Amino acid sequence: MFLVILACAERPDGPISEPGSPTDTDTSPLDPPTSPPDTGTTPVTEPTMPVLLLCGGGTEGDVGDATSWSAVYADLLRNGDVTGDGLVRVAVISEGEETDWVPAYFESLGADEAFNVLVDTRDAADAVVLDDVDAVFLKGGDQGAYYDLWNDTALETAIQSLYRQTLGGVGGTSAGAMSISALALAGGMDLVSADVLEDSHTPYLRDDSDGGTGVHDDFFALLDGETLVDTHFSNRGRLARLAGTLAEAIDVYALAAPLGIGLDEQTCATVQGGVATVSGVGAVTFLRPGTEAAVRVPGDPLIWADLQLDRLVAGGTFDLSDRTSDLGGDPVGTLARLHAVGLTLRRSRELTRVCS
Repeated sequence: MFLVILACAERPDGPISEPGSPTDTDTSPLDPPTSPPDTGTTPVTEPTMPVLLLCGGGTEGDVGDATSWSAVYADLLRNGDVTGDGLVRVAVISEGEETDWVPAYFESLGADEAFNVLVDTRDAADAVVLDDVDAVFLKGGDQGAYYDLWNDTALETAIQSLYRQTLGGVGGTSAGAMSISALALAGGMDLVSADVLEDSHTPYLRDDSDGGTGVHDDFFALLDGETLVDTHFSNRGRLARLAGTLAEAIDVYALAAPLGIGLDEQTCATVQGGVATVSGVGAVTFLRPGTEAAVRVPGDPLIWADLQLDRLVAGGTFDLSDRTSDLGGDPVGTLARLHAVGLTLRRSRELTRVCS
């Protein structure tokens, strides 16, 4: 049995690759947006919708560079002073080494105050208070460690309250973004695409702490709608990893309409009012099942036909409710939709795309 990725597109991008292949690079070939994102932070008097910012990882721009892809971090400040104390404050959460750079970056984007919060034990997570915070940013790291340290703690409750009750901004990059979708791949295992392309029930889909599934539905769960986020997406060849994780989630949680979201490096999706807007230098991939179910036999590769895939760059939007996309009025700079994606495995582990 062998595995191939099949798709037909109006304008496909370069070949999909696994990490380490000649076409796998750390820089997207797509051009950056022609104009920088709006970094204004004029407070909204009575915000009606919270803001969620999902970013795919990668090095941010310099402080003061309004043309950098990461200037979109200002979207977290869009609702302004939601706590009503006259100041816009950002808490930068991590479980590892802290630097002053990220808080300084948020202050350069318009925050009155930004500060680090180190949460490296469950006791520390239960001691966190975010009453005066208007936005939270989760740094990159290890989402498996985040789950073990932060799940069912005061930190998790405070961030959920900020988003759902106070209507503030919550965002993350890399592991931080993966932690806040409805479903989180946070088992602490180093799953790569080749694993599910060899064994659809690979042990790398397990949780290294308890042996259960590594796909969790009880973490922050801020992004509604049976969603699952992956990051460093094209850069690390994670299309098959995302498909395999979705297939696992469907089997474990009996999902009706799951949606996988793959974020390239230096690329973000800002979600407000149920619509995701893409920004940055790469693409965001939206992957969902069609009418055919995945075929998962232990020891055999994942086979899944009739997957639907939308791959959008800066300016494109995706409605998370009705699962429709808009190319953003720029057919040259925005990739067209891909449909009818089928999965099979080549013994050489190469991923290829063939259009009829």
